[in-house]
Amino acid sequence: MFSFERNILLYIYTFLLFLLFLDSMYIYYLWNVNNIFLGIITLILSIMLILGRHVELEINSKCLWFAVLLFASLMFGSYENGFTYYFRMIIKAINIAVLLSFASEEKQFVLNFITKGFALILGVSLTVFLLLYILELPDNGMLSYDDDRYLFVNYFVYIKNISDIAIPRFNAVFLEPGHVGMIIAFLLYANRFNFKSNYIKILFISLIFTWSLAGYVLTAIGFFLYLLMGTNSLVTRLSRIVVYLALIASVVYVNSVDNDEGESFVSEDNILGQLIINRLELDEEKFIAGNNRTTQVVDDDFEKAVDDGTIIMGIGGDEFVKRKETEVGFTGSGYKMYILQRGIIGTILMLLTYIIVVRTHVNRKYMTGMLILYMASFLQRAYPIWEAWLIPFICCSDFVANEEDDEDDDYVLPEQAQTDGLTS
Repeated sequence: MFSFERNILLYIYTFLLFLLFLDSMYIYYLWNVNNIFLGIITLILSIMLILGRHVELEINSKCLWFAVLLFASLMFGSYENGFTYYFRMIIKAINIAVLLSFASEEKQFVLNFITKGFALILGVSLTVFLLLYILELPDNGMLSYDDDRYLFVNYFVYIKNISDIAIPRFNAVFLEPGHVGMIIAFLLYANRFNFKSNYIKILFISLIFTWSLAGYVLTAIGFFLYLLMGTNSLVTRLSRIVVYLALIASVVYVNSVDNDEGESFVSEDNILGQLIINRLELDEEKFIAGNNRTTQVVDDDFEKAVDDGTIIMGIGGDEFVKRKETEVGFTGSGYKMYILQRGIIGTILMLLTYIIVVRTHVNRKYMTGMLILYMASFLQRAYPIWEAWLIPFICCSDFVANEEDDEDDDYVLPEQAQTDGLTS
């Protein structure tokens, strides 16, 4: 009875974490749901697990510092105020800190659950996405988000962005294909690219159809770091890296050469070339053509903030919102937007929050690789306060800490849940 009650509570708790994970990615089913209620219910479930002694806690000073730094990061430069917001951020910081303090097997279970759940959502959505190439399926009308900035046709389990007319990009039930590609890259690394798992295969196939340059690059970086940070011999790791880099170079070459003279250009019917290879071309100002996460307006504001010293503390949430509303062209994502709002101080606070997680666990080398992957993502999509960033990072840390070698890909799940591993 004890074991049954424990696992039921753990499943419910993990499902609530999964909803917070999805909500941070703006899944359309939760657009009208106040996530403060999800946070409160999650906290209540975690308290029930703790008081009922259904989970083991590993509380130490690092966990406490993590909670303090995460809350400070959430509050620094925020554009929301008032008791409700402060309360919501306190709940969020406590929930994530509690997850960090859980024992290894519970965190491994959470990673397993979220990986499976996310893969299932993408798999069902991808089926509809592909069917639309050959069939005309019934829809449920139009959806809009952020004052019609995003417009979709609603196919219940897939929302199609109406701007993707020529080449549809797979965004599943989320706002942007880039968001999907980014999180897939994180989960692939967290699960050590375990392609023995059907769920990992679904994630990878879904990544392909996002046509997301950021998702592809992050996955490539993640796989490179996976090879580099592995426990195999140095010679084995280096040989794998050489083969891997040669494969990437071959793909780029094949998709960028399209005539008898060998001139390097991409044909109009080459989807990979149009959406990916062209955006990798060198650019004098942006480094590569696909580096379009901010506008010239934001670039100018960022340079001005650096020159006058405002960049240290940031312009603050109120000024940030004011510029978005009144300054034409003040839009984008990536490190410039984040640092403009929260400053170098706020950015350092968040970095320290993640570093504490790395230092909490045994396999710091592999976790350092994941931190590098997150920092690479931060450059083009700076969402470090998303649960979809925080939860995989925390759960990955304990998963890899208990792996003795790269070939051991089985999950260690809590008691009765052990038969429900990801390797199925």
